[in-house]
Parts: sequence; C-alpha cells; structure tokens
Amino acid sequence: MALWTIAGMTFREAARKKILWTALLAGLGFLAVFGIGLHYQMADFKAGTMPPFLRYQILTREKLIQARFTPSPQSRSPDGKF
Repeated sequence: MALWTIAGMTFREAARKKILWTALLAGLGFLAVFGIGLHYQMADFKAGTMPPFLRYQILTREKLIQARFTPSPQSRSPDGKF
C-alpha cells in the first residue's frame, strides 16, 4: 500500500512541476516524427525503387525478427497467460 502512496505523490509532484507534461509532450512528439518517417519509408519501399534481391533480404529479416519476438505456445502458462 505504501508503494502506491509514494507513486501517487511522485506523479503529483511531477505534474505540479510540469515535468510529467513535458515528458508526455516529448514522447508524443517522438512518436509523431517516428510515424511520419515510417510512413515515408514504407511509401518508398512500396514504390519498388530498390532491387528485388534487397527487398527480399529486408522482408526475410523482418520475418526473422518477428519470429524471434513472438512468444511460442510452449511459453504460455497453464492459464493461457504469458
């Protein structure tokens, strides 16, 4: 219970000093810039201006990364949670 009290006091203090709002605004700004960059990167990728072999390598690497971070059914607990 004391943990939540301290956490609440910390967030109130951060909000009072506008640290919380500044961090939230900076985080949203980062996500906006990242999203815009990703949009233009995917538009360029779909335009087909790169050689097919390079496109194949990128797609293969994406699938390997996705497979690496996707939990397998064996990693679940008996109640179905991770």
